[in-house]
Amino acid sequence: MKRINKNQFIGFLIGLFAVLGTEFLSNTEKYVDAFKNGYEMAQKSISE
Repeated sequence: MKRINKNQFIGFLIGLFAVLGTEFLSNTEKYVDAFKNGYEMAQKSISE
């Protein structure tokens, strides 16, 4: 296995976080909807 340059690794991490960050921000509404739906279903199943 090739040794990774520290700067390359840091650059890779920054790129990864940038991609994840934009992905997360653009999908936040989907996640919120999914969370609300899951929460409501859980509440219904608990109350029954």
